[in-house]
Amino acid sequence: MIVSLVLLLVASLYGIRFGKEEAYEDYLSRDRTNAIKGIFILFVFLSHANGYLKRNGYEYETIGDSIFQICLSLIGQLMVVMFLFYSGYGVMESIKQKGDNYVRKMPRHRILTTLLNFDVAVCIFLMVNILIGRTVTLPRFLLSLIAWDSIGNSNWYIFDIIVCYFFTWLTAFLFPSLINKKRLGLGVMLSLVLVVIFLAVAKPTWWYDTLLAYAAGVFYSENKERIETLISKYYWRWMIIMTFFMIVLYVYPHNIHGFKMVILSIIFALWIVLLSMRVRLGNNGLQWCGANLFPLYIYQRIPMLVLITIAPASMWVEWPVLFFAICFIVTIIIAVTFKYWRITLN
Repeated sequence: MIVSLVLLLVASLYGIRFGKEEAYEDYLSRDRTNAIKGIFILFVFLSHANGYLKRNGYEYETIGDSIFQICLSLIGQLMVVMFLFYSGYGVMESIKQKGDNYVRKMPRHRILTTLLNFDVAVCIFLMVNILIGRTVTLPRFLLSLIAWDSIGNSNWYIFDIIVCYFFTWLTAFLFPSLINKKRLGLGVMLSLVLVVIFLAVAKPTWWYDTLLAYAAGVFYSENKERIETLISKYYWRWMIIMTFFMIVLYVYPHNIHGFKMVILSIIFALWIVLLSMRVRLGNNGLQWCGANLFPLYIYQRIPMLVLITIAPASMWVEWPVLFFAICFIVTIIIAVTFKYWRITLN
């Protein structure tokens, strides 16, 4: 399994560049953020594939397997943080540029488009389940359509991002003055805190412990100039402070109801932003992965589910790298062809 991790490391480091004294001005450009998202979606792929092997009896006996497990466990839920942060940042940038026109179109262009494309994926998962002989109840299928349940597909992240879009739209629609006053991020943050409290009662911790990273992205976009001015004067001081708090929170033993991770996710997102000011990560492959985040995230479980079902578990336990390779190739093919059934609302 360590081979997969090494390949990811090589892909991440290929094309890396370091800034010396001045920050890269394009650190939040689409190509740069897509490259960083590309790294993390590959981590998500390894995590999901590893989960299927683990549930089917894979034993981690070698040193490489242990390193692989440790690396995945160390990053944990943090691998989705930048997806949320960059989504919040991107939405706020669009609101700043397009104003009320963008806000009015959000229910259709952001919320409904995301949900419909997700529902197409759910229907495809339903067909896959039928073909491999798995039973899916009607209530579970219906709840899966709103991402509240799952029939084998990833769902909680889509639920979270739709909720984030909804409360961004609702806050901007009901209180348009917050946009001009650069307070929309605060309004979104307060709204999502209520969502976090609700999910803390209704769902496991991973449903909400990274949610506020989205609001942090909105806030960063609103205050980008002031933040950059502050950071540029004391870059290394801020980097040391953020690193210190991130490590302290990470090693702190108590995570009551996941709220340690709620704070850690925001600090981690800001730490990655600071890092990207001086380190240019990315190449065409990573940028492509980040740009195709939705199909790569949503459809990657299909080959995993099928392979685990149609072949003896012992086969993949013996050949885990082959399992990873086949799943990865099929997922890439699905992502490439996704444009043919993707729903776009004008």
